[in-house]
Amino acid sequence: MHDDGRSLRGLAEVRRWREETPNVDYDLLEVAGTPTACRAVAKVSGDFPGSPVTLRFAFERDVRGKITVLTITPSPRAAGRRAAHEEERSMADRLTIGEFSRVTHLSIRMLRRYHEQDLLVPAEVDPDTGYRYYSPTQIRPALTIRRFRDLDLPLADLRRFLAAESAGGPDDGTAQQAVAAHLRRLEDRLGRTQRAVEALRELLDPQAERTVTLEELPARRVLAVSLDVPEGAGLDWYDEAMRDLDAAAGERSVLPPGGRYEHTLFTEGHGRATVYVPFEAPLPPKVPGTVRELRLPRRTAAVATHQGRHDDLDLTYGAVGAFAARNDLRSQNLVEEVYLVGPRDTDRPKRWRTLVA
Repeated sequence: MHDDGRSLRGLAEVRRWREETPNVDYDLLEVAGTPTACRAVAKVSGDFPGSPVTLRFAFERDVRGKITVLTITPSPRAAGRRAAHEEERSMADRLTIGEFSRVTHLSIRMLRRYHEQDLLVPAEVDPDTGYRYYSPTQIRPALTIRRFRDLDLPLADLRRFLAAESAGGPDDGTAQQAVAAHLRRLEDRLGRTQRAVEALRELLDPQAERTVTLEELPARRVLAVSLDVPEGAGLDWYDEAMRDLDAAAGERSVLPPGGRYEHTLFTEGHGRATVYVPFEAPLPPKVPGTVRELRLPRRTAAVATHQGRHDDLDLTYGAVGAFAARNDLRSQNLVEEVYLVGPRDTDRPKRWRTLVA
């Protein structure tokens, strides 16, 4: 280190720069300069790759007295060390297919298949040996792919989803929609499975029995739509009937809607159905042609109230049928349902209540 005045003034400038950059440490090796400009060689350490490194730098002050960096260059030896460090770090950041298999619990055979299917392409493939190398950033995508394949997401949809994810930008949304639709189907299937398990537990429990009572249902004036339901029909006929009834009744009735169905609708898959809503006012002048007035008579029936979804409605029907048989009740070839609380009232199926008579 030179000890003349210029060098001492330059040293003061380097120290001042060091104070203004507290996140970086400098060990000065050589310095020369003036209060307004300085050249120095220093070993610099801090939060950056390859630290510490020897740098040559020069700076000067602007008119406001702030330091402006003009040049920062590594010494040749330091540059070589940094390049070696970068290569070493690059080698450390890649995983062989065996290492990647261990951290993801995906077999080597499965990883090769993902590569062949263009689902998970290795970060690097050695052109001479064919060895596959993976990046740590590929661990989460690999685990995501495994889950999607476990859930039977079609390959085409999975490829579109992965392509959209890797692009990182906006897409037309079709990939996300396909995945979301698949997940909804899986959730529905899971819900059906859970409800089937609950029904089986009830059926296998000798003490489990649904409550059935003998009741007298009151006479009631209703607006009704009657139709012959063909074999193989879905539930569109019910929705259409309710739309016509809503159009005729105007404001929704304060009493719940219902339906009366011939037994053949269940035993043969087709039959007569009458859907109704209670309605006490005179028939409106303009109503859909399918709607007519009907007066339901007072009737005695075996009655049970079904809770929740209709997946296990057959258990309630079975309880009503067993009750009718034990009490020697004669059927009039009709079953009646009253939708006390249903999809029109709440989107929470656990709150649905259906009266079966």
